[in-house]
Amino acid sequence: KYTVAQTKLNHAIKTYPHTPPVSKLYPGNPNIHSKMRLIINKLPDAGVVHQFQSTYVASAFLLEKKNHSWTLLIDYKK
Repeated sequence: KYTVAQTKLNHAIKTYPHTPPVSKLYPGNPNIHSKMRLIINKLPDAGVVHQFQSTYVASAFLLEKKNHSWTLLIDYKK
């Protein structure tokens, strides 16, 4: 028969502050940047994303599709 230990100990796990990973931003021209801003502004209304404050950063860029529309890509490598 197994029993559960009832001994109470105070303990702590020491952690160290770290800097979050930051990716290099992709260069882009202002025309594509404005298109990206339009796409990103539609995402909260669609319920895909919500606003959040964080120190983590992921780079994003646009890729033109064959039908000349744009798709938003986010680089989560780090």
